[in-house]
Amino acid sequence: ERGMHVRPCTAFASLANRFNCDIFVLHHGDRFRGKTSMHLMSAWIQEDDEITVQCHGTDEKEAMDALGELIESLE
Repeated sequence: ERGMHVRPCTAFASLANRFNCDIFVLHHGDRFRGKTSMHLMSAWIQEDDEITVQCHGTDEKEAMDALGELIESLE
């Protein structure tokens, strides 16, 4: 409810690091590394902001599914 603060950013990055693919979060035209919680926190993602998650690599589908579930659980 407060957007992507420390706890959700850490959870996202922790989960993202389980996958081999490259993971990025797009927010307001900027691209942030999804495997680094500090980089995600610098995005200042607020409640109701739209983000796009990009996964590129061998396990991209699995990563996208898992990260999508995580994001839905944070809502």
